[in-house]
Amino acid sequence: MIAWDEKWSVLRRGDVFPFPLATETNWAASQWVVNVVALTEASESGYTSTPIWTYRAPYRDPDSPRPEEAQEVTSDAIHAFALRLREVLNSEG
Repeated sequence: MIAWDEKWSVLRRGDVFPFPLATETNWAASQWVVNVVALTEASESGYTSTPIWTYRAPYRDPDSPRPEEAQEVTSDAIHAFALRLREVLNSEG
């Protein structure tokens, strides 16, 4: 398991500030829900995380959501998150 607080002193010396992100794509009652999460700990059995941003999209075929559709929606969510992140980083003050 990686505990980021234990590695922080080593990483600070190199001016590296990790911010490990992941996505979680879920089926909801009537839509896809994609969460961008910050990983706080990871191990072979899984991870713990904190949600930082959510993207929602309706099912294209509500009767039969497909795995390929989940991949497309996840890709759309990552693109939208990247655009939002760029906007925030480019803002002044």
